[in-house]
Amino acid sequence: MRVHHHRRSIALLLSLVTCAVAGVLDETRTASATTRLHSDPRPETATPITSPIPQSRLQPILAALPKVAWPRLQSVLHDPNTYFYDHASLQPSYQETGSPGGGARDNADWHDLIADTGSNDPNTNPEVGAAKVYDETNKHWRFPFAGTAGVDASTNFTTVDFVKLPVRPDGTVVPIPISTASDSLHLWWQWQFPNGTFVGEVLFITDGTNLLPCEVRVRVRYPGGWATNVFRPFPEASSLSAAIKAARPAWSSTPSLAALVAQLDGGTGLSPLHLTATGLPGTFDQAGFLDPLPPFGDEDLVRTLLTKTTFVAAYDAVWRQSSDGSQQAYAASTSDTSLSIVPSSYQAGIVAVNETSCGRCHQATGQELGNWYPGLTLYGDVWGTDQIFTFHVFDESYYPDLDLDTGNGTQDNRHMNPALVSMGMIKQFDSSTDTGPPYYNRQ
Repeated sequence: MRVHHHRRSIALLLSLVTCAVAGVLDETRTASATTRLHSDPRPETATPITSPIPQSRLQPILAALPKVAWPRLQSVLHDPNTYFYDHASLQPSYQETGSPGGGARDNADWHDLIADTGSNDPNTNPEVGAAKVYDETNKHWRFPFAGTAGVDASTNFTTVDFVKLPVRPDGTVVPIPISTASDSLHLWWQWQFPNGTFVGEVLFITDGTNLLPCEVRVRVRYPGGWATNVFRPFPEASSLSAAIKAARPAWSSTPSLAALVAQLDGGTGLSPLHLTATGLPGTFDQAGFLDPLPPFGDEDLVRTLLTKTTFVAAYDAVWRQSSDGSQQAYAASTSDTSLSIVPSSYQAGIVAVNETSCGRCHQATGQELGNWYPGLTLYGDVWGTDQIFTFHVFDESYYPDLDLDTGNGTQDNRHMNPALVSMGMIKQFDSSTDTGPPYYNRQ
């Protein structure tokens, strides 16, 4: 572990003044549109939107996208102005907002900046607090901020994310404006997506070298927040049962399918699950039920169901419930590793699809880690901004330049992603143009 001596000194000081630091944490962020961001000038004519995913990987992803019943989303998935990205092409990143020092960095390297004061108190020793919020073995944040919700225990999946910005009459996209905010200890870059922005994620099951779509999650920005929905091939167990019976008329004579249909049509078999974010209290605590499906015993049927079925909205849908209605699951799950309609050990069945349920974790984007453990006051924020985890605006080539040792308070490796600038997707905030429509309540 690389220990930054300047941060170690500050960590030792913070261990003596925890109460004072806690007072600073309640300070209101002061927004500023005057701080000049590291960026290239916005081009007069934006270049076409292109994905950072190499074509050799992008084309199979695009070919595997499902058909969805909502025409607007179907159009977004095939629009040339939609920006597709994944964790390999746009690294999951956070802001190192504490000063002296500061900048942006990939989540995978967060822990090597942590100092250890020798105390066992997570509120004063950064190392102890870090163990509660970060999984050093797997190089990502702990639940519920590790990644895609519902797949923490899954192994046979991959995802692709997308952003579709609104388009002006002249054909250029409405950009994301970036401003800064600060208090006495921190400097943030902040951005807000314009109204009408689509941000989403497609979840695929990996089937050898093939990708099988199983879910499309989407959020749409409007003046009051984000509208949320999830599209699945079978939002209710009854729809899967009907599809199996239609595709395999002799299903009842096939033992595996007969057992599967019996469960789908029945009112028993749900399993309790309680997930709690023990290291990040207050972010997620949910008890519910899963519906682990027995094996299909027919992989060709699974492939056909996932690739030929039109995905429909699962908003507030109950996948299956007990006979007396006291137990409800909101999505299917699996109990083994055989090919099914959801990834192995899928856990999203305890989470209803609506804004309140899905927004719990997203509300924490950009929050200071010191809000949970004051010893982490100088060690950055939860990844993401404007309730979106995966997208960021930074030039990753500067990540290795992050330097927290000199202590002069001037070093900062944050620069705008030049590709996003050249495509007109991001810009520096301008108070004369970026406070009204298509933006929202922007001061």
